[in-house]
Amino acid sequence: MDKSISCGHEKDKKDDVISRAETLKTIGKVPDYGDGMVFEAISHAQRDVALLPAVDAVPVIRCRDCKHFDLDHWETINGIPLIVAHEICTFWGGGCKTDAGGYCFKGERREE
Repeated sequence: MDKSISCGHEKDKKDDVISRAETLKTIGKVPDYGDGMVFEAISHAQRDVALLPAVDAVPVIRCRDCKHFDLDHWETINGIPLIVAHEICTFWGGGCKTDAGGYCFKGERREE
């Protein structure tokens, strides 16, 4: 079974990661109209969702959304402002080259 995580642009190839608890809560909100059939269907759906395999995933902040990401890093050299680097992370000291789609455990969401 493919346990890949979706990157958004590959939705046709991979599944989205969703919260099992939120899914079960949402399924439980479906109204039963008294005939018992909906209740039975909901019960089956809840059981099936509870048995689905889980992925080991955590939310991340992509570099492009991180306050430490610097798309065009400017420095003044001999009094002249110049772009000295492109797509760097300023968290790691002098800045290390990164990718806008990357992420790390130090990511902090940039405030708009």
